[in-house]
Amino acid sequence: MHAKPHNITVPIFGLKNQKPKFIGTGFFIDHIGGIVTAKHVLDRADIDPKSEFLFTQIVNDSSFQPRKIRHIFHHESADICLAKPNVLQIDGKDFENPIWEYDFDKPSIGEKVMTFAYPKTNLKDPVANIWSIVPENYHGELLEIHSRCPTCGITTECYQTTIDMLSGSSGGPVFNEAGKVIGVNSMSYDVEEGEIPISFVTPLNFLLDIKIQNEGEEILFRELIGYKLGSQIDNK
Repeated sequence: MHAKPHNITVPIFGLKNQKPKFIGTGFFIDHIGGIVTAKHVLDRADIDPKSEFLFTQIVNDSSFQPRKIRHIFHHESADICLAKPNVLQIDGKDFENPIWEYDFDKPSIGEKVMTFAYPKTNLKDPVANIWSIVPENYHGELLEIHSRCPTCGITTECYQTTIDMLSGSSGGPVFNEAGKVIGVNSMSYDVEEGEIPISFVTPLNFLLDIKIQNEGEEILFRELIGYKLGSQIDNK
């Protein structure tokens, strides 16, 4: 389904001192609203205990629709998770949102990559609770594929890139040269002006091994979306 990037990628919020706080970025993985983000966005956010999470979705390029997240399914070790929101109804019908195209194969070192995220989201008017939600593109190159991050706490395979991953980009989609999602923004290091950015991406294929509840049964996510993505996920 063809759509604008801001219709598929969303800013995520929690509550801090009972007020909304922007905590990261996510993107749709299915047409009924399931989103993917980095596990640490929902796991370690500096928000109120037992705070609810929500994201805002642009519908028909005209209105922001808030959607509460009701279920979160974490990968056991990788920095990726799946979040399921309440069903969104527009004009009495379940709204079907667009999704990105995905590539679960390992990318090539030296490949050009980019992300689309909301790091510049900020509270414009605290009294009226008006937010400025501004998406941005950030480009880079895939430098290395590590079995685990050599310098940080990521303990699974990850991609090292030169994407300038600003705070708030965590959880956003990372695209290959073909424009397909290959991973999720996980972390970056602060560098001096003029230095090459250092950032790390969690491969999207970890999503397939997340355990979820489906009609009272625990299954792997790959079983639920296999009929949609076909051979892309065979034998991964």
